[in-house]
Amino acid sequence: MGPRPDDPPRPVSLQDTEQWAAAQGLAFSRTAEPGGFLMRGQYEGRTWRLECGAPQRHYLRGTELRARIDVGVEPDVALMLVSRPLKEALEREAYGAFTDTLQTSLPGDLPEEVRWLAMFEEMAWPGVPLPFWQHFAVVGEGGLHAKRWVQPSMVSHLLEMLLPAQGEPDEAGTRAPKAPPLMLMVARGKVSLRIEYPGDHLQTLADAVVLLHEAARGALQHLPQAGRN
Repeated sequence: MGPRPDDPPRPVSLQDTEQWAAAQGLAFSRTAEPGGFLMRGQYEGRTWRLECGAPQRHYLRGTELRARIDVGVEPDVALMLVSRPLKEALEREAYGAFTDTLQTSLPGDLPEEVRWLAMFEEMAWPGVPLPFWQHFAVVGEGGLHAKRWVQPSMVSHLLEMLLPAQGEPDEAGTRAPKAPPLMLMVARGKVSLRIEYPGDHLQTLADAVVLLHEAARGALQHLPQAGRN
């Protein structure tokens, strides 16, 4: 996607965004929602779409970017990569929903990703930098699939996306970086992305497109494709 954009220190306008999209060779259109837009692009001959608008999930605040690309993997492959603070918050929510209603199963109105956190174990494997596991988690069915999907280039890009250090300093006087609220999923043959969009820097948009490409690459090259033996 080229070099990281050098944004002005102000809210990014739709004109800024449209100019950036044109520079990347992406189709851009405005939506009826105030400040909303839709982008379309190609990766390895497959069309992806990315929409900006009000969050469709309660756990994202302000504005969200949501993107999807059909990668044609077997429909039963189920994988999710989620920023760790978001994972922990959703697990607390799922636990609360389960205990408050005294049910023997999770409520059906919970988002799929929340139910996945209750259904699937977190996975980890050697050879991945420790900071990745500190800031992100991978859950799903099949540790081998997960290891193949989460390639080193995806890990590197996610670590580059860590938000600047904030909050109270620790005993050493330093502030730890924080993972942005984001979620990547492989489900029903598609890769999807949701990420909170502050709208004050095009870098988040650029990162989202690169991350979608990385996730699609990992799926296309390393996950079982539908219809293939």
